[in-house]
Amino acid sequence: MLAGTGLVVHEFAEGAITYLVLLKGDVAERTAAVYAFFIAALTTPIGAFVAYPLVSRLGESQLGLLLGFVSGVLIYVSAAHLLPEARTYETDHSMLALLAGVALALVIVFARAM
Repeated sequence: MLAGTGLVVHEFAEGAITYLVLLKGDVAERTAAVYAFFIAALTTPIGAFVAYPLVSRLGESQLGLLLGFVSGVLIYVSAAHLLPEARTYETDHSMLALLAGVALALVIVFARAM
């Protein structure tokens, strides 16, 4: 249940970002929505098929190190590139979205620990 919730939230955000990138590239709104839907839907299974042969050969400690590295990269990209860009837009809803994301992450972490 928790993994499914996380996946749906992630895919929604990925689709929204893809849609906005396509709009910035002067793609029509309807076309951008359709492309974003298909791109977001296809990247997860394609990524799983590509990554599984590599990840299945790793031990737990190696996998933990790689996941920690990837987490650090994502935090760096978020802090260095995405947050300054987000600050230039509407701050009321941005803060609400940030707090909702933090709350969801906490629910997932604490539900997993129970």
